[in-house]
Amino acid sequence: MNFLKKQFKDISRGGIKTLFSKILLFFKYLINFPIYVLSFIIAIIFRIISPILVVRLGQLPCINFGDFLMITSLYVCKKKLDLEQPKKNFLDIIYLHNPSNFYNKYLEKMWSKKFKIYKLSIFHKINQINQLLPNSNNHSIGLFCNDKENDVDNLVAKHQPLTFSKKEIELGTIELKKLGINFPSDRFVCLAVRDQEFTKMKMKNVNFSNEDYEYRNDDINDFLEGAEELTKKGYFVLRVGRINQKLLKSKNKKIIDYGASEIRSDFMDLFIGANCHFCISSGYGFDYLPYIFNKMIGVLEFP
Repeated sequence: MNFLKKQFKDISRGGIKTLFSKILLFFKYLINFPIYVLSFIIAIIFRIISPILVVRLGQLPCINFGDFLMITSLYVCKKKLDLEQPKKNFLDIIYLHNPSNFYNKYLEKMWSKKFKIYKLSIFHKINQINQLLPNSNNHSIGLFCNDKENDVDNLVAKHQPLTFSKKEIELGTIELKKLGINFPSDRFVCLAVRDQEFTKMKMKNVNFSNEDYEYRNDDINDFLEGAEELTKKGYFVLRVGRINQKLLKSKNKKIIDYGASEIRSDFMDLFIGANCHFCISSGYGFDYLPYIFNKMIGVLEFP
């Protein structure tokens, strides 16, 4: 009844457009009904074999960069440190839902070296069915469901979840050279400041109001005076972020808008965040990178 009430409430608010979208969604589920029946059978089998083998399902939070980085890091750390793991033999099935729609493809490549990532859509349907059945928590990876958490136990300091190979370090060094940075002798600071363009992008994927996002938006050029001061102390300053409305305008060759540069890539986003001397952030997903690589962070927009 609560489900039906919600549908009528949504339609009364959204009108005919919402009604048609729900009708289309209904037919989509109807077409997929045989697959859901199969998923139900598999979910039951998982429960039957649980005395011998516990099968857990988890969807990687890949659309949001911060979650994709930090939540997955906690999963890797907890498994390596044997924290909050099943006492019986277990198998984790971690999958990507809509694998073409995630924020950093190179990060997916790095995680795939740590654990198997599945891309079959049926795992998502099994997981949906699993959440409706009793004892769903026993067959779910809590971090990848609703139990999001921060690193309150400093797990990433006890086990480094991400590492770069020798070849990747060489590649990152070559790319930084194109910006005039001789890594690792030259020190650089990451300037992670989001603006309106970031809000527009996020509003496409998340049902939040503008107010939920806009208080952490800033004008990047308000940080120019601070960037100039950092260069006097010997630092390069790299403005990061691939989705930006304004460019960081400066004639100082040590102040670089990396986000608008020719070397910007998913790999270099990770390499720069991991190897900066410290990071100044307005508080969004990027600053988890310096965090898990034990770099200092100045976070500005947290009341």
